[in-house]
Amino acid sequence: RFRKRSTKLCEFDPNTTTAVHCFDATRGLWIMLTMLFRTSRIPILLVLSSRQTSPFAPNYCCTLGRLSSHHRHTAVIKSFSASSLTMTTAPLNGSSNSQHEQQQRDAIFSSAKEAQTHLIERLSQNGNEPRPPRRQKLVKCGELACQRDSYLQSLDGCELLAVAAFLEVTAPGAGKSGKKKKKTTKKKGPDAANGAALGDATWYALVLSDSVFFPEGGGQPCDKGYVTLRMTSGDDDDDDVVAEEVRLAVSDVRNVENVCILLCRAAAAGDDDKSTAILTKIMSATARMTTPGVVTARQEIDWNRRFDLMTQHSGQHLVSAVAMNEYGIETHSFSLNENGPVSYIDVILPASAEGDESVAMGRVETEVNNLIRQNLVMAPLWVKPSDPLFRDGGVRSRLLPSNLPEGEKIRLVKIGRDDDDGGCGSVVVDLNTCCGTHVPTLGQLQMLKFIKIEKVKGSIRRVHFAAGRRLMAYLTGAFERQASVNSLLSCQEDQHVERITGLLEEKYRQEKKVKSLEERLSRALSRDVVAELKRSDCNVVAFDLGHVDIRFLTNVSNLALEMFSKELTEDGSGTKTSVLMLFVAGEEEKDEGLFLLTGEVSAVDALGRTVAQVLGGRGGGKNGKFQGKASKVRSALE
Repeated sequence: RFRKRSTKLCEFDPNTTTAVHCFDATRGLWIMLTMLFRTSRIPILLVLSSRQTSPFAPNYCCTLGRLSSHHRHTAVIKSFSASSLTMTTAPLNGSSNSQHEQQQRDAIFSSAKEAQTHLIERLSQNGNEPRPPRRQKLVKCGELACQRDSYLQSLDGCELLAVAAFLEVTAPGAGKSGKKKKKTTKKKGPDAANGAALGDATWYALVLSDSVFFPEGGGQPCDKGYVTLRMTSGDDDDDDVVAEEVRLAVSDVRNVENVCILLCRAAAAGDDDKSTAILTKIMSATARMTTPGVVTARQEIDWNRRFDLMTQHSGQHLVSAVAMNEYGIETHSFSLNENGPVSYIDVILPASAEGDESVAMGRVETEVNNLIRQNLVMAPLWVKPSDPLFRDGGVRSRLLPSNLPEGEKIRLVKIGRDDDDGGCGSVVVDLNTCCGTHVPTLGQLQMLKFIKIEKVKGSIRRVHFAAGRRLMAYLTGAFERQASVNSLLSCQEDQHVERITGLLEEKYRQEKKVKSLEERLSRALSRDVVAELKRSDCNVVAFDLGHVDIRFLTNVSNLALEMFSKELTEDGSGTKTSVLMLFVAGEEEKDEGLFLLTGEVSAVDALGRTVAQVLGGRGGGKNGKFQGKASKVRSALE
């Protein structure tokens, strides 16, 4: 019997029957019956045909073989009569368990994109097949559970409709920040995984009948969290239901052709083998798609992330609406900056507001917080493009999708108050097409604050803002830093500017003094270098200048060359013009440091790398200068 239906499909004894024929059969029934025949002690020929087509049409299959030992073949029936049966059979890959292994390989892909394409095709094909009783329908993006109730934090009982495993193939050496990835040519289709086993797949793409996870869209990043897949055997009402569970971490959620796809990986560290075994069974059960409700899911989102993002998104709606309605300031773009302390909106200032954006945006901020205190309702509604509300209601909207089906409804987000809300009259602040999640009332925003305004280009200004918990966190950090600065400056916050201005002026005066002293010291050291060169028979000198930087070394070397050339000119001697000077520097009592070789160009070019090697370092240069870092600047000099 099939799912306890009273209708008898067939009667047979699996220990003696050699052939079974079922009319009005589906592919799902075929697979289920083959599973029942696993206990058979003899080979069984199972033949199924559909009522809608002639029996034993060439496109219908049967199963032949001793199923208990997994020696399975697929047969295509060519002809059938009461006395004879003609068919062709072919083993799958010619090995035991080959059909099961082939199904696994068909579900493993080399990238998320290929897995997503496979799932969309799979769902499209399943849509043309009869749906088993009680099987849940797919809820499309735009009407997901998270879009009907943004405060929904978990959802239990949704069915797993399709699943695919995939491997992300990365070019060798790629993945480090700042380095350009090499272009690689990827194979497409299941063969791209090169026969990888399911255990090698670290990622899974899931399609559930409904989702509490919001897929990225409308400028709002996706939700993250966990999904627990639960596979049952038997009916839900049975007492002997056996359940196996696996918990997956949801890292990305995408909207692909209005289908919500969750990208996950096993959440339990160090338990990969067990997770893979359960996932293998789940993928197999989902591929058969015969038993309704065989794999269900419990979804749990990261609520702190969801609430933060929908708070900032709701704040952006309110700011854009007030700026446009009251002051004619259009929104160019925005970012919720999921990993940053504040979000931003790029606005286009009208000519009347340019040069005075602080005043204009200050008025917008004041009005925004007035509306927050009124605690207006923010709710989604679905209307058709032909609806008068959409045509004449002042909807802020981008262009509608070009492939929007006839009669399809559009999701709007409304900020306002109806006539029956407290008898205060109807108020509509905003009507905007949006797929994102939002707070139910503006009071949830608590407060919204513009942090700073900066020019992007032309009339575009970037307004940084924060609302709700994010604003509280930002202010908490600001107050803590302010307390630290008060302690460092020994003054209150209203004296910060005056105290810091005085410190900067004093710093500038001291830097001028230091610069003057460095110049005097450089000239004194340069005279010592020139004196040493005059005493040298080979025009080569080496000096350790102590703990100074490369700028000071360069300054001393330039002054020494200038002084030496000048003295040779004054005394009329032209015999000692070719010189070579080596300067080293570093922290006291340490051997590593800087070096600078300077002098006659040909000599420096010839000896630079040799000197660097002797000093235990590396360097480079041109035009009579060779500098670098070394590990033996003092020991090698001695």
